[in-house]
Amino acid sequence: MDVSTFFLTALFGILPNYLWFYIWQKSARGMFSTYYQVPQGIQAASEHVMRNRLVGNNLYYGVTPCHKDCGSSNRPKQNESAGLVGMWLDVDVKHPCHKKNNLPPDVYAVWQLISLIELMPSLIVASGHGIHAYWLFREILLNTPETAPFIQALLRGWKERFQGNPWGYAVDNVFETARVLRIPGTWNCKPGQEPVPVELLTSYPGMEFSVEGLAQIPRYSYEECARTLGLIR
Repeated sequence: MDVSTFFLTALFGILPNYLWFYIWQKSARGMFSTYYQVPQGIQAASEHVMRNRLVGNNLYYGVTPCHKDCGSSNRPKQNESAGLVGMWLDVDVKHPCHKKNNLPPDVYAVWQLISLIELMPSLIVASGHGIHAYWLFREILLNTPETAPFIQALLRGWKERFQGNPWGYAVDNVFETARVLRIPGTWNCKPGQEPVPVELLTSYPGMEFSVEGLAQIPRYSYEECARTLGLIR
């Protein structure tokens, strides 16, 4: 099984077959979306990635599934998300292609950020100039009128948990259901920079979490983090 098939299956393979996910492509030809119904569409999506992962094409996927094919020129809006398959973290590492000065200096510093919640991610991806980490749920948390406030609170708490880190590292505000992230097995192609491969660094089959378990992780304060890591006494 190639890496993109493995990755997409880990995210979407157990979803009910009335849901969809999409690949978003950004290249010199423009930007467009291609939608696939789960689970049978995973192989077709992987073949799409294989055909289009040439240098110069940036390939992403939508982090949350949706209820329909929204068209090639559209990406689902936040209120069109079908739910969460897990939680994610996207951290840029300091590099000339990034404008922010307070980014983690290296991958080791990103691991420190990840370790703040003391739960090993299900998947870790090197995005080209940063790290994506995923904590997958055992089953999808469906987005309904009843669960929508909880989902927004969960995403907001996740953002605060990482953006309140004791080192003051910048963590992008990517905690939204309309977010797209890079697919392993493709290339990160930034203007004026050498293309960098997007790679799956680690995967832990069966490392899945309950929604309740992740929601109840305490938000560490600056002092709690620093004391835990031995930075202050």
